[in-house]
Amino acid sequence: MNLNLSEARIKFDETDQPVSVTEHHQEEAHQLIEEFMIAANTCAAETLEQAGESCVYRIHDQPDPEKIVSLRELTDALSLPFAKGQVMTPHRFNELLMKVKDTDSETAVNEAVLRCQSRAVYSPDNIGHYGLGLTRYAHFTSPIRRYADLLVHRGLIKIMTGKKAAGRQRAGKN
Repeated sequence: MNLNLSEARIKFDETDQPVSVTEHHQEEAHQLIEEFMIAANTCAAETLEQAGESCVYRIHDQPDPEKIVSLRELTDALSLPFAKGQVMTPHRFNELLMKVKDTDSETAVNEAVLRCQSRAVYSPDNIGHYGLGLTRYAHFTSPIRRYADLLVHRGLIKIMTGKKAAGRQRAGKN
């Protein structure tokens, strides 16, 4: 999903007191790097699956239908048509986000779409990544190194060095 949410930046004075809050939007260069990271993370999951190695997936389930009710209430209040009675797909959310782009409602709708999403979690069982619209996804690249990243790295190193995988073998489900 193409959420357009800005990041708040707080400026402090010399006594560490906050003096201003500004919005910071992601630059195109950061967006490009993000796309490369997603491609690398997808490739890592696919490589581990194809080699029969265990993989710690980053999974993201579909939104809870109850959470979508509040989003529908907002879209109704704003007179925005929004996928009533249809299967909710990332594409449908993106259509809504495009309708409000550069309008006064953009921030409110982006935040409401984000709030109705499930939380992404790590799992050895793959169900795909709903928000990214991907059938497989692992954390291989990360600005913050996590243990799950290291497990993916270890599996890839095993494959690249030709060592036999120790422990349980697992074939991908998707």
